[in-house]
Amino acid sequence: MNFDEILKSEAFDNVKKYSLWILLVLGLAYIIVFIIIQIRGNKKEETKTYSDLCRYLFNKFNSQCDQLDQSAYRVTIFKAKKVNSESPVLVSVGRYTKRFPIVNTKLKFTINEGCVGKCFATQQIVSKQISEFDEENPEQWFSDCEKELSISRKKAKKTHMKACTFCCLPLISLDKRQTWGV
Repeated sequence: MNFDEILKSEAFDNVKKYSLWILLVLGLAYIIVFIIIQIRGNKKEETKTYSDLCRYLFNKFNSQCDQLDQSAYRVTIFKAKKVNSESPVLVSVGRYTKRFPIVNTKLKFTINEGCVGKCFATQQIVSKQISEFDEENPEQWFSDCEKELSISRKKAKKTHMKACTFCCLPLISLDKRQTWGV
């Protein structure tokens, strides 16, 4: 096939005949790609906003409590998903720490599960202290997770950092007076 055959009038006739369909398909493809780009862009912006808020809270807390070791704690924001359902879950949307790489936990907490879930359910500040994790005898820590935090042993084993001190504050929407996260 050479270039002259492509420019024959029959080729242009087919384009004219199906031009509406071609434009419709191209328009739909453009809209789909645009929506995907917007969703990905908004997700990145939202993650950055939450991470910036965590950094601000970390630095504010550290300036008030300078005797604490900065590398020993972190700030994480959990946001409620499926709020209007029977079983909303709290997922990590932002985190800041000085010691470890900033990676949001993939663990999700239900209402009344963990310090986060109890804080969300009661809309009160919740503070808990459990025993420190001991590699040689982890049973006490796992037992404390079950008794004090209502976290199953299976879920507790999935945590990377075996924390022993928790302090959770409800995050309340100013316009709706409703807790949206912890």
